Amino acid sequence: MSNKTLLASCLGLFHNGLLQLGSLIIMGLTTIIFHK
Repeated sequence: MSNKTLLASCLGLFHNGLLQLGSLIIMGLTTIIFHK
């Protein structure tokens, strides 16, 4: 049970990191496009 909760929390952190990274990449791309 503890292993499952640990895995779930790790997956949650990984998912949050991916979302933040994706939003940063999208923001960077939009600024590059609009500055051209």
